[in-house]
Amino acid sequence: MRLALMILLSLCFSPLLCAQEIQLQHRDALKTNDLVLPEKPAPLIADQIFADTAIPSGMVWAPVRSSNGGKWIAREEGSCKWCARPMTFKQAALDKKALAWWLPRAGLMVADIEVTHHLACFQARTCSEANPLLGQTRAQGYAVAAGLTAVSWLGTAYLRKGDRAHHVGGLRSWWIVPLIGDAASAVGIAANLARR
Repeated sequence: MRLALMILLSLCFSPLLCAQEIQLQHRDALKTNDLVLPEKPAPLIADQIFADTAIPSGMVWAPVRSSNGGKWIAREEGSCKWCARPMTFKQAALDKKALAWWLPRAGLMVADIEVTHHLACFQARTCSEANPLLGQTRAQGYAVAAGLTAVSWLGTAYLRKGDRAHHVGGLRSWWIVPLIGDAASAVGIAANLARR
């Protein structure tokens, strides 16, 4: 059940395009973090973007779906679901925020498996693991749980990183995936402790 929930929620966070196009005003075209305005402001809507496509500092390109095809719109960093600051894959996977979410996720995974396998009824074979994928052995439990955690970690890092070359923003709400995993492990630990 926990596995199905984690897979379902991971699929919900696959890259989606924004649902509506945003009306821009002239004042938005002049937004910049520089003290000196550029001579010619960069357009804030583009049909295609390239590595040398101009964009004001503090902004990222975000995809927008429209009736006549997809476009790109410049949005302020952190202002929409796909507007996180672009970063490298290594930064997205191993920065302080990622480690603060994924290391407790790994710890709760280990605690869930160990609490399950140390139950007296589990050792006497009178009860079993509720998740059939985790199996009845520690090796299978660790292989499946560690694999799911690793795939989730790498998947969220990929969604979070964006594209630095094209200045495309990444997913801002990536932390929901480890939060769901933590909740699933906490429920498993609580259920196992209630059986004691």
